[in-house]
Amino acid sequence: MNFHIPAFVALGLDPKKTKFYFQSENIKVAHIASESSKKVTANEFKAIYGSLDPGKIYSAFTQVGDILYPQLKERMPGMIPVGIDQDPHIRLTRDIVRRTKQEYNSPFR
Repeated sequence: MNFHIPAFVALGLDPKKTKFYFQSENIKVAHIASESSKKVTANEFKAIYGSLDPGKIYSAFTQVGDILYPQLKERMPGMIPVGIDQDPHIRLTRDIVRRTKQEYNSPFR
């Protein structure tokens, strides 16, 4: 159990009416991250994030997976609530979707 959940319950969140999402348990997000990483060159990544350290790469593509995950079952308009510091993830995701739309059998068509 995530250590934050008891705090949310103590603040009045009803666990029976809530779906708790754990990124680490969502294999589909990992799959999107893996597939997305094939769409970006090292130079593009470095231009967005400034460096190519493994943690930053893993984190960035996992964020792409989180952003695109709700679109897997059904295309729908969506709002991604992020702070200004998350702008690089949004730009990276936008570029990946543009490239992926052109491919046959793309999950993000």
